[in-house]
Amino acid sequence: MQYCEINLNHFLRLKFPSRICQKKALILDPDYYWEYRGQFNHTFKLKTAGEVVQYYQNQNKLDSQKQKSRENNWEYFNCLLYGFRKNILDTDKHKKLGGPEITAEARNKILTPEYYQNLDKMSDSEILDFNQKNPIDFDLEFIRHGTHRAYAMIGRLIRGEKYIPFYVKPENFNPLLKLNFLQELDSLQIPKSEYTLCQSSILALMGIRSNDDLDIVISSRVRDYSLNGHTGACNIHPKVEVFAKDHGKFNVFGNINDDMLIQKYSVNICGYNFVEPRFYFSRIWPENKRKIDDQNQIRTFMSSSKKDVYPFNQITKIQWGIDLLPNK
Repeated sequence: MQYCEINLNHFLRLKFPSRICQKKALILDPDYYWEYRGQFNHTFKLKTAGEVVQYYQNQNKLDSQKQKSRENNWEYFNCLLYGFRKNILDTDKHKKLGGPEITAEARNKILTPEYYQNLDKMSDSEILDFNQKNPIDFDLEFIRHGTHRAYAMIGRLIRGEKYIPFYVKPENFNPLLKLNFLQELDSLQIPKSEYTLCQSSILALMGIRSNDDLDIVISSRVRDYSLNGHTGACNIHPKVEVFAKDHGKFNVFGNINDDMLIQKYSVNICGYNFVEPRFYFSRIWPENKRKIDDQNQIRTFMSSSKKDVYPFNQITKIQWGIDLLPNK
């Protein structure tokens, strides 16, 4: 099976569930002493991997939490402090080999600060190799599993060390997290089969640069029903712009109208239609620095292994149209 790489930006956006757990509370709930407060209906202060990194880059805050570290809550915190080590106790061994799960009490007595300090550190290449051979069970938005490794990586980022990618199953990967204003588009409740995303949306998806807004082409059905047949371009949200009906820039490669563009000349990624990249790539003239940078990064992306993982491996060479990037 092919696995997908989670880049740094994606990792930093992943959230932690607010499940009651004193081991997570030591890290995610820095304003409280867990044992001195009620547990009902309380959400943790720090909700994403990025928020944890940002908070504990302040050494005083990190030192403060060290003072609260106890045997009953230090398991994940020690992962954050001491990072990736060799031959650490596999607390999920029972899931692979069967048998009883090691108890929390036993884990706490084993996974002490001294235990970690006495184990050899893994090198960057060893961490990468381990991550590639052991894909992690992150889901679309949450770190529900793989918590020990997640906190070990967060600890690296707190210390200013390099992020080393995790790998997940294709169905767990959500590149749409890179796309700005998608929630705003969803709020308009346009059926996903009735529009296609275009312009720089594909660049955001590729991680080349963030999109400033969303440009879409809508079906004739939506135009007639929701826009009273209006044929011009319009903004249906401050960050969502609709192209004029059957815009000429899309009348290439055999396409003749908006409905055909949506139905025959789009690729579906995680439930959303995207215009085949060649429609945009063929118009990126290297006339200014931004477009030159876009061209360079597109070529770099296409020459890397990133194009070979989901969802990009679902796009054919013809649909990409990398050879159509214009030259001056």
